[in-house]
Amino acid sequence: MPEQYPLNSNIPYPKGAANGRALWASETNSHLRRNQRAAMRLIVKLTLLFGVLGMLPWWLQSIYSSGRLASHLASNMPMGNAHLGAEYYNIASALVRGRGFSDPFVVESGPTAWMPPLLVWIQAFFIWCFSGDRFWVMTVIVSIKTMLLATGAAAVVKQGRRAADTWWAFAVALTFIITEFLACFAFTHDSWLILTGVTSTVFGLVAMDRLTARRSLSYATTALWGIGGGVVALSSPVAGFTWAVGTTICFIKRAPTKLALTALVSMIVVTPWAIRNYYVLGKLIPIKSNVYFELDQSLAVDDDGLLDYQAMSKHPYHAGVEQDSYIALGEIAYVDLKKNRFRQQLSDNPNEFMARVKRRLIGVTLFPLGFSEYHSFSPTLPLMWLLYPLPCVAVLTLLVRRIAGRQMSSIQFWSIVVYVAYLLPYIVCSYYPRYGFPLLIIKMMLCFWLVNLIRKPIQKMKESWG
Repeated sequence: MPEQYPLNSNIPYPKGAANGRALWASETNSHLRRNQRAAMRLIVKLTLLFGVLGMLPWWLQSIYSSGRLASHLASNMPMGNAHLGAEYYNIASALVRGRGFSDPFVVESGPTAWMPPLLVWIQAFFIWCFSGDRFWVMTVIVSIKTMLLATGAAAVVKQGRRAADTWWAFAVALTFIITEFLACFAFTHDSWLILTGVTSTVFGLVAMDRLTARRSLSYATTALWGIGGGVVALSSPVAGFTWAVGTTICFIKRAPTKLALTALVSMIVVTPWAIRNYYVLGKLIPIKSNVYFELDQSLAVDDDGLLDYQAMSKHPYHAGVEQDSYIALGEIAYVDLKKNRFRQQLSDNPNEFMARVKRRLIGVTLFPLGFSEYHSFSPTLPLMWLLYPLPCVAVLTLLVRRIAGRQMSSIQFWSIVVYVAYLLPYIVCSYYPRYGFPLLIIKMMLCFWLVNLIRKPIQKMKESWG
């Protein structure tokens, strides 16, 4: 008679059964790990390939049409991958020329705090390394950006392992990358740096949460976390706010003393920049100076509070009345002018401000109202509309399940905290589609979890019917 369980044929029963189960679990885990590694390698390779495709027109231009490339790079506001944040690049160039942190709008306009300093310092370093050759600065920045995107996409794919859904996670990540191809690989601003800070905040909070729960968070680790928070804040005040909200929620109950320490360290990191601003500009500016300009832009310049190309064309970067006013008044007086107009309009018609906040709440989370990028035809336009509300739907679904008593993983919880904290200032103040790009990796994870929640009941129903 043939053996029913050849695996255990030479092992007495209960030990044989236990060994059989252990071997089965080991084989299953090995299969999952192989799947995970294969999917992670593939998403990294595809992301790097897309990065090469995004830079290919520039490389071909440098070989076959160097005059056209030089003309493009020398223009007032090169677009695409050569954009490099416009104001950021201008300030970085002024820094290398010895003019200090100044001249955000091409013309020599004096000291500034219009932009956060971190990206300026990074680009100034590369401008110095390549003797001002914008092409090579662009090549290095885009390469770094592409590698960071590949790392983030691989982290999303890794989320699929526990539920044996690696390839679903891969599909979600790839869909987002394809849909956001232009933002990912054909246009370079500050979003890649802010994305790095925001995504690192999520995974860092998961680690901090684990350490505080075990009461094993050391003062050295706390100080390092504070240094990271200060660096994140120097990349973007909104990213710094997001870090602060997440850190407060994580530390407040279990480690209030550590919260005070990490807050102090983060402020120490930011303080030299604030001192410079006070000394040079005569005003206390923790990160950047133009918050009232953006508030005024959304209330007094734009027609619905969701910034579009028409509103951005009235930016002082462009030659015209606004730039002339900025140069004549100086940055602080110019921003004060915008602050006074914003406050006056808010006082005269607070309901209009609240109506715009409500419209931004919808436009940021569910429907891309007022954004020409989501109305101009492109091959990925249907996918853009389909994906747009899914992260918000995922957040609401996970929260409802949590209220109903269902378990939520640590990374799901912190992804939700960061998603909400990051978008809140933009909903209240001002929003442009580019501002949402730093949440790309978090949106991928949220959508994967949503797909998984929908797919599993359907799979069980199919199995029961089969």
